[in-house]
Amino acid sequence: MVQENADAFADAIGADLGKPRQEVFMAEIGAVIEKCLICVEKLDEWAAPTQVDVPDWQKPWNPTIYKGSKGTVLIIA
Repeated sequence: MVQENADAFADAIGADLGKPRQEVFMAEIGAVIEKCLICVEKLDEWAAPTQVDVPDWQKPWNPTIYKGSKGTVLIIA
């Protein structure tokens, strides 16, 4: 979404904050794209099942935490 609408974002930020277009692409849009790519790379690691440390008598139960999505959210920062 960011890459597809980068020009619209740059125009809006330029109009609102008076930032030059090049600065918007480097500091704002580039940072968002970079964070998105980092999140995509780490997603499998974050979503991997986690083994829970339990007392010895519970080890045969093999307790595991399975992480799953709970829906869609909108984060405005």
